[in-house]
Amino acid sequence: MRRKKYRGYQTKKQTGQKFKELLLAMRQRGDLILPPERELCEILECSRETVRRVLETEEAAGTIIKKGQNRALSLESAGNKTSLGHFAFVSGGTNMIGNPAWNKLWLTLHEKAETAGITSELILLSSRTTPEEYPFLFRDIPDVIVISTIGKKAVDYLRTLPEKLLISVEANYENLVENIIAPDAYKTGWLAAEKLYEHGYRRPALIRYEFSKKESAPYIPFHRRYLGFMDGCAHYGMKYGPESEFSMRGREYQKYMDMGKIAAAINKGPFDSAFLYSDDYLPFYYEAFSECRRIPEKFGLITVNSQDIAVEYSPHVSSCSHCTFPMATTLVSYITKYFKSGNTNIGRIYLGPKYHEGKTLKQLETVMV
Repeated sequence: MRRKKYRGYQTKKQTGQKFKELLLAMRQRGDLILPPERELCEILECSRETVRRVLETEEAAGTIIKKGQNRALSLESAGNKTSLGHFAFVSGGTNMIGNPAWNKLWLTLHEKAETAGITSELILLSSRTTPEEYPFLFRDIPDVIVISTIGKKAVDYLRTLPEKLLISVEANYENLVENIIAPDAYKTGWLAAEKLYEHGYRRPALIRYEFSKKESAPYIPFHRRYLGFMDGCAHYGMKYGPESEFSMRGREYQKYMDMGKIAAAINKGPFDSAFLYSDDYLPFYYEAFSECRRIPEKFGLITVNSQDIAVEYSPHVSSCSHCTFPMATTLVSYITKYFKSGNTNIGRIYLGPKYHEGKTLKQLETVMV
């Protein structure tokens, strides 16, 4: 038999998308067993080698499992024979979401959605994606779209699509998108100041990311986090002024150079604690501070658990949550309402953070008030 050739070029991502659509159709029909590889080649319009790569990827992700000589939908993903609905999570990245905080949210959201009987897909926009590619990338996008960091041009394009429920987890898009479910960055900064005060610190420093002059406006979540911390310090009577702020900016290597200088300046100064705007570079910060002053006896450290580095670091670093689980739960709740009633009235929901107890603030029983 002559091997069938497919003339149209198709990327692995496009093949993977077709495969996800096949799985969605199977779930809706209640089918569990996948067609054989030869038939999948016909359905997906690709070579057997490409089919095998896609199957290996899905097996590794736990979406499908081997069942005798066949492959089947996993019980976890196929537990609901009919899907309540389907949504897309659109973010920036190449092979995975580039921002670990949003990748953490996507994994949690995907799991909670599956449990609720909702299927989901991930659409990635790389730094090389051009607006000319949007019509193809978003051609069959479902009615519900959740977006994180994708850029204004992509947001503007998605806004033009008719009859779509667009939800942003980025407060930075609040002037573009009506529906926002995001962390309350102002309360995050305030909570950091509050915890430093409760644990006996009175002269904090703030390490923040400073946007370059070329950028038209500051990144809203970081800016509000800074304002919340500054107002919290004022509320609790802690000594805080312009000299308490340390900024870094630029590319990765520049940030590392800045952090070394910042750590040295803080340790030489009158400060007794520091609030790190995020746990992105936490190991470097921690080592730089602890070399000069013992943590937490002589120096307090608190951050935001954006990427789970704070709660996984040894010892655990005191931190404010990034609201990953509340965001995922709230998103699933409103997406479910949409599929059941067509309700698109979400508005702006900003979720308050929780405090993760760590080992980088003095124990409360030792604090002298």
